[in-house]
Amino acid sequence: MKYPTLSGPVLIAGKRALVRLADEDVTIEAPAPVLREIFRLCDGLTSLEDIEQQLTARWHRRDIEPLISKLAEYRVLVEADELALQSWRYVENPRRLGKDTSSQEARRLPLFAARLAAKQVTGTYRFAPRSRFRSLLEQRVSWRVFSGECVPINSILAILWAAYGVRPKDRFDTSPLRRRTVPSGGSIYPLHLSFVNMKKTGGLDEGIYALHFQDNQSIGFRAVSRDWRYVYRAFSDPEILRRAQGVIVFSGDFSLTARKYALSSAGSLKIRYENSPGAQTE
Repeated sequence: MKYPTLSGPVLIAGKRALVRLADEDVTIEAPAPVLREIFRLCDGLTSLEDIEQQLTARWHRRDIEPLISKLAEYRVLVEADELALQSWRYVENPRRLGKDTSSQEARRLPLFAARLAAKQVTGTYRFAPRSRFRSLLEQRVSWRVFSGECVPINSILAILWAAYGVRPKDRFDTSPLRRRTVPSGGSIYPLHLSFVNMKKTGGLDEGIYALHFQDNQSIGFRAVSRDWRYVYRAFSDPEILRRAQGVIVFSGDFSLTARKYALSSAGSLKIRYENSPGAQTE
């Protein structure tokens, strides 16, 4: 860490401090003056070197350095640039805060949202023009019933490339950046795609594959595991996978995004929103 900061609220009572994180409470036992000074100095603006220098002027280094290391190990202290990433832990499954929505309420929410969207606002309404693109969008539908037949490998490659493929450059593009089929905040493209192939097709065996997209529009398939059936556990309703060809999995490493946008509100929004373009392609 270069600029450590606290990742959660702290309660100090005597020689014990309780730090409330998203997924657990961490209890620390140390002299109260030491704890108060560490938490005061770790503000995300003071360097670790300066923090240790101030602390070791009052207490032994052999006591301070292991304590700070432990606080970092338990994610009580994190790098300031990575603080925005801690918000992800509040939206992981299973739900950590609040009460789960009942299935009955979940069914009512789309109807409620539809009523809100149907309310007219004060102003002038204008009709959108007809276009070929509009015709495609008007046919868009979510479909969760599958034929059970194998999807041709070329169709799978086309879908995967549309989701996150690298676009070919024209002769006027001299940028070293790799432009993809979807936008990315800051051109960092932090998403990683994997493909769970549930039926052999076109020489592609069943299994889990990590994908890599090349500049020449080819897609690399790195075999991760042949035991793909664990994917059923990731779905609240595994029945939707019956007769399906496979599953596209979106994951990501947002450390570079967090470094670029630090703790700005715009940076935090970019991190949370980054999944949307690729996920909508799927």
